[in-house]
Amino acid sequence: MNVIIIGAGSTASNVVEILRQNRVFEVVGLIDISMSDKEIDGIKVIGTHSILSDLYGKDGIVNVIIAIGDNLIREKHFFKLRQIGYNFVNAIHNSAIISENVKLGEGVIIEAGVIIERDAVIGDNVYISSGTMIKTKAAIGNNVYLGPGVIVDGETIIKKNCRINGRAYITNRAVVGKNAVVPVGKIIEKNIKDISRKE
Repeated sequence: MNVIIIGAGSTASNVVEILRQNRVFEVVGLIDISMSDKEIDGIKVIGTHSILSDLYGKDGIVNVIIAIGDNLIREKHFFKLRQIGYNFVNAIHNSAIISENVKLGEGVIIEAGVIIERDAVIGDNVYISSGTMIKTKAAIGNNVYLGPGVIVDGETIIKKNCRINGRAYITNRAVVGKNAVVPVGKIIEKNIKDISRKE
């Protein structure tokens, strides 16, 4: 299955590694903000975002994943690519442990050592960094970034567009409002209100 990766930085490098573990996927190129000689493990930048409409369907290219850490940028690309008609694949590291009844959205990236327990729900376009643990019945909204070593306790709700930085701990049944940013190593024991976002 041919797939292109949006992005060409360190995040894209992680995604290339994950997808190559799964022999279902063949990464055929990277899309970046500008043309360059940059490549990742022999996979080259084949164009900029301006070619995505014309590229769709060419040589069987209909599958994509967005390898960009910034939530706002990742979200904009997700909506644009969906309008064009692209299918979003999930990149799941083979060392991740995911309960069979977890609900995964589209375009999800799950790095090494992640654990996701029973009845958890993961939205679309979510990036889950290495060593993160998501406990039973937790719900992660669309377009969320979870940094390395984050712990999301049971029945917690993290709403869309949140950024939870590395080693943060979201305690049982806490609600993290839309667009919130949780600092590195922070323990969240109380609910966080939704935050307005400037586009």
